[in-house]
Amino acid sequence: MGPDHRNEFETGKFLYKQSDIGQSKQAKLCIDAEKFFENCDFYHPLNTVYVSNRNVIISRKSEYLRFQEQIALNGFPNPISWYKQLNKVANLSGRWLKYYHEFGRNSQDNEGRESVSSPLLKYIDARKYILDALPSGLRNRFLESVRGCPDHFLTTVHSDFAPPNIFSDGEKISVIDFGVAEWTAMSPYWDIATFVIYLTRENQFRMKSPLKWLPFLRARVLSNFFEAYGDVYGADPKVWRICCASRHFALLSALVESNTADRRFSWHIDQMQKMLEPEPL
Repeated sequence: MGPDHRNEFETGKFLYKQSDIGQSKQAKLCIDAEKFFENCDFYHPLNTVYVSNRNVIISRKSEYLRFQEQIALNGFPNPISWYKQLNKVANLSGRWLKYYHEFGRNSQDNEGRESVSSPLLKYIDARKYILDALPSGLRNRFLESVRGCPDHFLTTVHSDFAPPNIFSDGEKISVIDFGVAEWTAMSPYWDIATFVIYLTRENQFRMKSPLKWLPFLRARVLSNFFEAYGDVYGADPKVWRICCASRHFALLSALVESNTADRRFSWHIDQMQKMLEPEPL
């Protein structure tokens, strides 16, 4: 099992999250974010609190659907309205993440470039059980690439900025489940890669989704995210590719623990290999 076994559950009015590790850092990230966004007209606060003696984070239950739930509708009952909604939420997600990273850069007072290898290696070391599931050649190439990753600008990151943690009605957005044990500050590429990979996977393996069979529609949803966030691909391609490979590695976690025959397992392996191929001259 992984190092952080979390339990998230809902009641009629609240969302609770417990863990077998202390969550004060994760709770602080969430509470600080709500303070930062309190005057933003596109943010819907969830009034999060942390009960330290119970090690539980409590948020008000959002009345909005999770982005993952909206994707799962597969266009039913109104595909045009459904597709418009996905694009609106993707745009809001990019807008939210841009603001959050800008806030994080300011709070870090970070003007130079710092190590990305160090936090990534710490993250990987806590998940050695995933390394054991990789083909040996890929495992060695992956570790070598991470060790040689160039330094990059760091910011406070969400760390799991994915559709299950994003709630929205297309006009406002709420975000939950901040932080990991290994870092607070990391390359912003980590959050961007998380969103892109998760959204791509969600639509790649939904057989009834129009976004699986019409790739240009899927590309437009991602384009709305990047239009709101800003261009990042060309800024530091090596760091981007290594962060993407590391995020694919991380998303293998649940699949290693359950069923490596799952088609998503081989997809993540293939994507890691593509990310770690030598860059064209």
